Amino acid sequence: MSAKPITPEEAHRAHREFCETYIPDFVIETVNSLLAAESSNPGRTVTLLQNRIIEEIMKNPAFPDDANRQTIFDKHWLVFKEIYESAGWNVVYEVPAIDEHFATYFTFTPIEE
Repeated sequence: MSAKPITPEEAHRAHREFCETYIPDFVIETVNSLLAAESSNPGRTVTLLQNRIIEEIMKNPAFPDDANRQTIFDKHWLVFKEIYESAGWNVVYEVPAIDEHFATYFTFTPIEE
């Protein structure tokens, strides 16, 4: 057998490279703008609703004309957790379980050094 299993470190590195390569700049710029608008106090947790992020991404002039809401999911543009964690945020993605009813959201908390 010439194929070998990937190590956890290799998997992590490959995922990070995927995020940095395939998530468009305008997605990161949109999230940055939303974080800046909501970050009134340093060290404060910021909660961003997934729907608001999507709405703002779709309003961005760089959003492709042939794209739609589903494109964002199909291309994994919301898989930016590791990018923000490497920049000093702890990011939690909250999705309701089958028996829960709330809007999906991200929380961004500054990582204390």
